[in-house]
Amino acid sequence: MYRSHPVLNDRAKFPTPSIRKVYTVLANELVQHNPGCSFYAYSRFGKTSAIRVLNAMLAQTFPKIPMLTINAHRHLRFSELTYTEELLEACRHDTKAGKALTRRSRFIKYLWSLAHERQSDRIVLFIDEAQNWSESELTYLRDISNDLDLEFNIALFSVFFGQPEMEGLRNSLLQSNRQDLVGRFMLKQYQFPGIMSLNELTYVMRCYDDPAISEYPEGSGISYTESLLTAAYGSGFRLAGQSGYLWKAFREAAGTFKIDQIGMRWVSASIRNFLYDHLAKDEPDFRPIADAWTSAVNTSGFADSLGVTYYPNNR
Repeated sequence: MYRSHPVLNDRAKFPTPSIRKVYTVLANELVQHNPGCSFYAYSRFGKTSAIRVLNAMLAQTFPKIPMLTINAHRHLRFSELTYTEELLEACRHDTKAGKALTRRSRFIKYLWSLAHERQSDRIVLFIDEAQNWSESELTYLRDISNDLDLEFNIALFSVFFGQPEMEGLRNSLLQSNRQDLVGRFMLKQYQFPGIMSLNELTYVMRCYDDPAISEYPEGSGISYTESLLTAAYGSGFRLAGQSGYLWKAFREAAGTFKIDQIGMRWVSASIRNFLYDHLAKDEPDFRPIADAWTSAVNTSGFADSLGVTYYPNNR
């Protein structure tokens, strides 16, 4: 059971406070029929996981709208042939040989077929690692969006998730007078933050305790915490009650860095480490090992990211 457990194999996904805020933004953008928006965050802040959760949340609210996810690749030199092939591959669609124009037409017709099947007039397209694209890729996507609308009366709603370089991309486009691209894809650009307070951390850890949010095995009514620490959970232990210790451990690991947020991937890795270290210690009178959360955070690699992939505001 442990080998396939979502927590231990890094597959646990929750509607974190940041994800719920993004969902509100996206739901409103869809209702307003806007063409797109973008979000940026540091590495390991959970952007890819957020896209998966947002897909599921939006699908519940807008069940007729097809949703696709594309991983943007960096191109040293833009090629229509390579770009259209990547779009088709991302959709797991036929990438058989053909000129760029043929592949582009095939991709547009594929989008139409998805919308037609659900009788939808819109499609949501998530673009992960969007900082890898430049003016050429965005121009091509704009043209695809225009053709889809012109030929089939279907709107493409594009959602970009990328690294902080997204801010620079937006500024570069404005300096190049590409307001058409900014207006289409990045008129509204938001930061996708990590866990920003003890209250938010407590909420996330409570998700592990709640079988309505985290259930394993599926259909069992057993939460992630209970499935890993059964005896302790039965005696009242809850991860949410440990949030203060974890928050303190992150603060201490940051040293002289003044952190204002913690990436979700570091949080989930620390919780996974804590639970893994206590699997053999599950008992009714369970007590965490001394400095358990300090060890869990240190093992996560959080401290190594500071000043390398995550730049706090100051020191």
